[in-house]
Amino acid sequence: MRQLQREAEDKKKEAKEAAEQRSGMVKMVVDPVTGEEIPLGQLPDGASNLKKYMRIQTTSDDIVVAMNSIIKHPDMPKNIVILGRNGFGTVKVGEDFARSFYEMGLVKSDKIAKTKAKQLNKMGLEKLAALKGGCLIIENAGLVSFGKLVEVIQNSSPENNDYVVILTGEIDSLANFFEENEDIVDSFIYLIDIHKIKEKGMIHLARGYVKEKGYKADKSVYEKLKNFLKGMEEGNIDRFIGKIDEVIENCDKRGDDKMLMPEDVK
Repeated sequence: MRQLQREAEDKKKEAKEAAEQRSGMVKMVVDPVTGEEIPLGQLPDGASNLKKYMRIQTTSDDIVVAMNSIIKHPDMPKNIVILGRNGFGTVKVGEDFARSFYEMGLVKSDKIAKTKAKQLNKMGLEKLAALKGGCLIIENAGLVSFGKLVEVIQNSSPENNDYVVILTGEIDSLANFFEENEDIVDSFIYLIDIHKIKEKGMIHLARGYVKEKGYKADKSVYEKLKNFLKGMEEGNIDRFIGKIDEVIENCDKRGDDKMLMPEDVK
């Protein structure tokens, strides 16, 4: 039932966005902190690691809203929730947020720690002392115990270790977690919806990532990447980015001038 409702809401939202684009209207969004309706705006300078997501519908808006709101409300929690199709596969998105936070001076350290929820449940938080001023990414976060996440929130506060918490996981699992644990909702204001990403969005992501890395690609490279997508889990950005890194490595071995060719996709 939840999935059917979400799909209906998604279609309604997509139709509205398409109508706004056709009309040339200034797109209005809601500030997550104040609830006020504001113009969408642009991705802030310095968030270069997030540019590759700007052609992915819905996700791009969520990222722009979050980054601009974080700048506008520096005293509010910067924690992020990345809503994916699976419990895995979106850690790379969290890393891109963490790097952008550091580049923009929103965090004091470039340190990034990554852990799976089940590992975190067993972990003593003294291990996170070295993370001070950086970012913690929790994979499959719907499986974190409420008590442990409360500990993490307290440990990450500005008066303690002052780090940002980024939760990644499957959308329904995270939704259930927050419904059952409403006391911590206010610590996670910014939701990034990437669960709807399909082949077209993944190829947009590939093009953006190749450009970000300073490479170009023959058109047939993306056709071969489409074939790779058909053999992997839908929405697994981590695995897809790993494949593109492999293609770039093969290009470097050939000694070509940063031009990806179909033979690099193996």
